[in-house]
Parts: sequence; structure tokens; C-alpha cells
Amino acid sequence: MPRSYRLLLCALLAITAGLIALQNDESAHASQQPIGLWLPWEAGTAWRVTFGPHGTSSDGSGSALDFQPPDAGGVACDSGFSSKYWVVAAASGRVIDLPNALEVDHGGGFRTGYMHLQEKLVTSGEVIAGERLGKVSCCPDGPVGNCWATAPHLHFYTVLQGAKQGIAGINLEGWVVQQDGCLVRNGESVCVGGGLASNAPAHAPQNADVVLVLDATGDANGDPQRARLATARAYLAAAGPDDRVGIVTYNSLVHGVTHLRDVTGEHEIDPTLLHQIDTVGADGLSDLRVGVRAGCRELLQLGKAEAKAAVLISDGIHDFRRLGQPQSCFKQHHLPVHTVAVGPGGEENLKQISRDTGGQFINLNEPKDLSCEMHRLRMLIVEREAGDCRTEAAFVDKPARVSFEIRAGQAEATFSATWLRPDVPSAVSDKARVDVKLVSPSGRTIAPATERADLKSDSGNTYQSFSLLSPEAGTWSLRLTGKEAPPQGVAVTVSVATSAARPLPPAPPGEQPTATPEQTPTPSPSESATPTTTPSPPPSQTTTPTPQTPTPESTPELTPAPTVAATPTPTPEPTPAPPTPEPSPPP
Repeated sequence: MPRSYRLLLCALLAITAGLIALQNDESAHASQQPIGLWLPWEAGTAWRVTFGPHGTSSDGSGSALDFQPPDAGGVACDSGFSSKYWVVAAASGRVIDLPNALEVDHGGGFRTGYMHLQEKLVTSGEVIAGERLGKVSCCPDGPVGNCWATAPHLHFYTVLQGAKQGIAGINLEGWVVQQDGCLVRNGESVCVGGGLASNAPAHAPQNADVVLVLDATGDANGDPQRARLATARAYLAAAGPDDRVGIVTYNSLVHGVTHLRDVTGEHEIDPTLLHQIDTVGADGLSDLRVGVRAGCRELLQLGKAEAKAAVLISDGIHDFRRLGQPQSCFKQHHLPVHTVAVGPGGEENLKQISRDTGGQFINLNEPKDLSCEMHRLRMLIVEREAGDCRTEAAFVDKPARVSFEIRAGQAEATFSATWLRPDVPSAVSDKARVDVKLVSPSGRTIAPATERADLKSDSGNTYQSFSLLSPEAGTWSLRLTGKEAPPQGVAVTVSVATSAARPLPPAPPGEQPTATPEQTPTPSPSESATPTTTPSPPPSQTTTPTPQTPTPESTPELTPAPTVAATPTPTPEPTPAPPTPEPSPPP
């Protein structure tokens, strides 16, 4: 073979080997997605695709797509714009706070990133799929972290093992990102300028500000004072770790106010709240109006949580002239009043107040498990499913086991136990001690001192809770042992609450995802989808921008790839100034 032919053959072989190596290298950097992801905005709204893929990625193809909410078209960065639409977590995980951005670590080295955020609602801890993160902006923390933009938008990206990966191939509710920035699902294609509607799980508040309005009158309907105090203690025991509670006591006048404060302190329920309940008297006549109006003023002045409500604990008797509409303040500000009848005589008044404000009426004149009833009420206030609840006795020499079934695919499960007795002063409950352990379906024991990346534990003198991300499916058990308990045992109220299931992982090409029964809709990913010829979907599938709403020019940006270990310190949000309280009219 002539030398020239040999050289040409070697060159062809080298080129072929290079192409094979390049293909293998690209395969090594192909986007990976171990879990399913929702489109990262609230369900029922369609956001536009405005730019991408762009930004540095491990495969050089562009790490991010830009999206814009419906009300941000044509808005400039210096306009002081605040969208009414929220960016939400695409899946459950732990939050990492960054300048101008948040990331959510979903485990296994996989993170999702949300850049150009302002009004952040969370900067640390755990979030569930669909939980609000913040609102779109430009660079609210200043030009740090290579942040640059010309219009408010969401810059969405993914990180695998510490490096930003190409956004192409990522699956969002079955919409698969293509190299040209279009997203494809079941033959439909949405490109720049087209809109996508999210089906992310509905947002639910994680904590609440609640004012307990306690009737402290001296009427003789059964034993109302003891029932009222028991109900108030039971609600404190059911409150979440980040809840705040205030207390208003009244008869013909408001004669006691404990302003909203954290329910749990350093390993105990706040002693000021407990003392206020323990020392409520019982005298005078009842004027429902002053108690209800005082409760509304307290919430308007000091309420900061997204979920706010009042709980009126009374027999409902009004001893003065016509009751009128004392609940109008709550109705005007869309705040519910939940009413609890603890004695006979005024049930109709309580029903009317709760009905007018969107609250719930609870009649404790009928036999009920008081602690579980207050657990269900608290879960209603934060708009979550109550789950199972029951009360069992814990003995020193005979551990009790209480079992709960957890379905597959749940994002989070919280197991709680409390032994704050509603029917006795708090000092009596403080004398009891209960050891609580959690046992998984595979037999693993979790104690209060257990440390795990997916576990959050909260312990106190009269309570214990365990919150687990992505809990194992099957039968979980709480094991209760009295460490200091009377012979008849200690009554322990145990409950479980699960968060919305996250979407299934994307199915491999050619396979169909397996459906499982879930409380929330599950995206149906399809990685094998290929684009047709349409640059945007039909009107029935997506929302497209109107001619009067121009698509902003988003400039490609370089965003830093933070290390997994570094978690910046959260920045506290400012507290709004309280409005001026309204005076109570005379009886």
C-alpha cells in the first residue's frame, strides 16, 4: 500500500476514534434526573418560556431555561415590580440560600436551582413539592454571583454531583427539554414565547398564628371552666413547632391578653401560655362581642404567618343586648373563626359566627377525643390532611406500640406524640416522662438523639416528633414507654401527617411509568417524546402571549455553582407595622 494511502487511512481511523470518544464523552455528561419534577410555579397558572438553553453546563449545551409569570411581560428591572405569582419547589428537599437564588437539595447529589428570586419565604430547612419559595426578580441582592438580567424572570437549572448539567433532557411533568429550548410532551411542542401550565401540588402553609378566645364567665352550665381550659391546653399540645398562639380572656370586658408568641421554647411548651390558661377565672356575665373583637385586633396587629385564625372556646351564651355581628372584622379580612362549644345553651351563636367567617363549629358536648379533635382543627388551619390520630396509655413496665400505614411515594411524614394532659394544670403533666422511639417498616429504630440527613426531630418535656423526608412505605410504629408514670399509665396522643406525594421519576425510553394511588395528581413523564413540527402548542394545550405583551430579552448569564457543604446564613424578613387597633364598644 502506498505511503499516502496509509497516511489517509490512519487519519480516517483517528477521526473515527475521536468521534466515538466525543460521543462517549457526551453520553457521560447526559443530563440525569433521579426523581420526577413539577414545573416550578403554582398549579393553574401558565408561565412563558422566554430563553434558553443558556449558561455554563458540564456538557457545554446550556444549563438553564428562563420562564416568566403572566404579569411580568414588558416589565423592566428597575420598576420595583412584585409579581402576584409564586415560584415553587419542583420536588421536596432541603433549601440552600444563595445570593439572588435558592437551591433545593433532593438527595443523591441532585439539586434544582431557582435564580432571580426576591421575597423569599424560606432560606433553610425542608420544603415539600409545590411549596412557595419566592417571586421572580432580576438581581435583588445586587450584581453578585455573576447575576445579570434585563427583565424579571426565573432562571431554572439542575445540578448533579456539584456541577451544573445541561438542561436538555430534563423532564418537567412529562415536558422534555430539547437542545433548541423547546419542550415536548406527547408530540406537542412549546418553544420560546409559548406557555406551560403547572400541575404542582397545592401550596399549604407550614405554620400558623392562632388566637384562643377564652370565655371566663361564671355561668353554671355544667362545668364550663374546666372544659374551656382543657380545650385550650389540648390546642397548645397540637400546635406545630413553628406556630404562635395568643390568648384573650373575657367576660363582660376583656380582662386578659397574652400576645402572640412561640408555642414551643427550649424543649418545652411556653410556660407563659400555660400559666395564662391555668389561672383563668370564672366570674361575671358574658359579652361575646368584646371577646371576638379583641381576638380580631390581636391577629391584625401581630399576626405574621400566612395562616391566621381565631378559636373561640365558649358555651356561646351572650348575656347582654342583641349580639349583632361581632365577627364582621374577621369576615372583612378573610380570617376564619373556629368555634368550640364546651357547654350547652349558646350553640346557635357559635354556629353563626363560624359559618359567617368560614370556620368550623365543634361541639364538645358530645363525647370526643379532645386531643385528637384539636389536632384535626390545627391541621385544618394550615390546610393539610389531618391523618390518623389516637390516644394510648404508656406504662413503665409495658411499652405500647402504635402503628401507622405510610403509602409509597410520600414526600414527608411527621409522627408526633404529646402527653400534656388537657384535664389538669400543666404542672401535673410536667411530672410525667415518656420515652418515644420510631420503628420503620424494615425494623430500624429512630430515637430522639438519632442524626440523619433526612430526619428532623423535636423533643420537649411533654412532646416528641419525628419528620422524615421520603419515608419508607409500610407499617411504622411509635414505641411508648413511661419513664415516670403513675400506675394507671400516662395518656399519650399520637398522630401522623403526610405531605403531598412527589411525581414519579421519569420513565426510561420505551417504558410507561407505573401509576400508584396518590392524593395529588402525578405527572406522566415521557422521555421518548420527540418534537413534531409545531413551534407552539394549540390554544387548548398551552397559553401563548398576546401581541400586546412582548417577550422580554433575557441575556445569557453565568451563575455560580455553589458547593454542597456551604449553606449561607438565612436573612430574616422584616415585620410589617401593625395597624391601629379599633376600640371595643361598651356593652
